[in-house]
Amino acid sequence: MNTRFHQLWIAVAIILLGQAAIGSPASADTTSRSSSLALSDGGSRLFNVNFESDSVSVFAVSANGDMLEKIDEVTVGREPVCVAVRAAKAYVTNSASGPARFYELRKP
Repeated sequence: MNTRFHQLWIAVAIILLGQAAIGSPASADTTSRSSSLALSDGGSRLFNVNFESDSVSVFAVSANGDMLEKIDEVTVGREPVCVAVRAAKAYVTNSASGPARFYELRKP
């Protein structure tokens, strides 16, 4: 009987952990989190951190979203890890050079 209870407990734990791992689905317009990629509010620019070159690449996104064109590369602090875009600013966190910094975005 003790073995059955133990097996049931393991099954419940697996189900709960699976639900936590799945979480809510991501969407392209989520701006509440930072990552190594960020899409601008209007979806016309894609930002990518370049850890080893201490920069952020900026790409123009085509109207239908199937093409990217690199339009700029901006030097930022040392070892950038995350970028988040909100309105006309890109926020970049760097693992080796202090606090987050923000950069004003030029109009497309």
